[in-house]
Amino acid sequence: TPMNAILGLTALAKNELEHTQTVKSYLDKLEASGQFLMGLLNDVLDISRIERNAIELYPQPYDLGDFKQQVDALIIPQCRQKDIEFIFDEKELRYNTIILDKLRFNQIVFNLLNNAVRYTPSGGRIELRMRELEQVDERLHMQLVIRDNGIGMSKEFQEYMYEPFSREGREAENYDGRSSGLGLAIVKSLVELMGGTIRVESELDKGAEFTMDFWVNLVLETDSAQVPEEEAVSIEGVHVLLCEDNELNREIALYLLEDNKASVDCARNGKEAVDQFVNSEPGEYDVILMDIRMPVMDGMEAARRIRAMERPDALTVPIFAMTANAFDEDKRMSREAGMNEHLSKPIDAGLLCRMIRRYTG
Repeated sequence: TPMNAILGLTALAKNELEHTQTVKSYLDKLEASGQFLMGLLNDVLDISRIERNAIELYPQPYDLGDFKQQVDALIIPQCRQKDIEFIFDEKELRYNTIILDKLRFNQIVFNLLNNAVRYTPSGGRIELRMRELEQVDERLHMQLVIRDNGIGMSKEFQEYMYEPFSREGREAENYDGRSSGLGLAIVKSLVELMGGTIRVESELDKGAEFTMDFWVNLVLETDSAQVPEEEAVSIEGVHVLLCEDNELNREIALYLLEDNKASVDCARNGKEAVDQFVNSEPGEYDVILMDIRMPVMDGMEAARRIRAMERPDALTVPIFAMTANAFDEDKRMSREAGMNEHLSKPIDAGLLCRMIRRYTG
């Protein structure tokens, strides 16, 4: 569905190049379709990881104030657009910071909240309640309840709702089909991976209530270090060697870097990257951005050859993997090849700039 929209809108836009506003409206729809397609791809990748037991958790301190800000930024605008009342009940929380994998925690909660918004009609109501049930030393039993008064689910569908690609018929008919049928399967698998449980109560046309129970670790020290806010940083004057074989990807990365006033040299494969590094002066390149899959010589081999050179900057120049391979084993292999960081495509410009600044000072 999103690919049909992307190809169709591209064809329409080519025929309307003289009409700026029309093309802009097509581009807005293209962006929305691209984001939807990216969501589907991420869901498929997550299901693949889950089936292969390849997902690892990375617990870290999570400020619940930051979580609330994300809810305010991502869910409340959707509710306002549909005239849905949204209530976030956190009155029973005593602790500000908990320790868990915040990426997966967010994925669970926002998947369920997005479903609640999607399947709750205009004028409806959604509630997110968080409370602490029991504390044992530095471990906390936390419960989350997400309740809506939307279209609900039949008892028959609830028998298989957590199976991959499962969707209830009227959902696809009446709610534009913008669902892969993977969301609930991913949610249940992630909840169980985190050692939690999930249960649902629902009836047709009477809404749904999902209840999740987790045990999390606590940050008890009042002076614990907080993760600094992500601020815009400058990479002006940084000299980058960009290694990317795909012309469009290279053009996008080049634009992002030069738009942030970095100086960029390009290589189209690993061999060119190695040759350009050999022919450069020691210290000439501040950072190397290395695609993994390239012809002639791949990024892994190129990184290994650069690290093996007998010159003062061969072991110190930061090398970042840029790749669509987002599995944990791919990250491990890139580090074993001598790369410092692993950036998953599509590249986040802000994250890229912050990472470059962190390594280049």
